[in-house]
Parts: sequence; C-alpha cells; structure tokens
Amino acid sequence: MNGFKTFITIRKAYFDIIWLSRPHNMKAIKKHIFFLKDKCKIIYDAEAIFTDRDIMKEEISGKIIAEEKKI
Repeated sequence: MNGFKTFITIRKAYFDIIWLSRPHNMKAIKKHIFFLKDKCKIIYDAEAIFTDRDIMKEEISGKIIAEEKKI
C-alpha cells in the first residue's frame, strides 16, 4: 500500500471528493487519506452494495422478500 500513500500524498491538491466503496477498500486506505479530511469530502458508500447483495442472497435461498425491503 506504500505506492498508494505516495500517489495520494503527491496529488493531495487534486481532489475535491474521494469516493470509496466496500469495507475492505476503506480499511486498506483510510489511514492514507485521513489527512485529506479538511481538504476534500470523503464519501464512503457501502449500504447500497450490501443491501442488494443481502436481498439477492435471500432470494437465492428461497426466502420470501417483502416488497418494502426490495425498494
């Protein structure tokens, strides 16, 4: 991950927003982007990905999914 730290540090003035998805990505780079928290927005988006994944898993397992949960 040292390559990413160098990359992001050199380009720290380039970003208005850093958008991250999935927990393993956040875990891997959060310590390398923390210094940017006052310089740009850091958006972590995992809910939609995992919600859809959970619904699909239940459907494949044959569980009945309430329509409200699918929305």
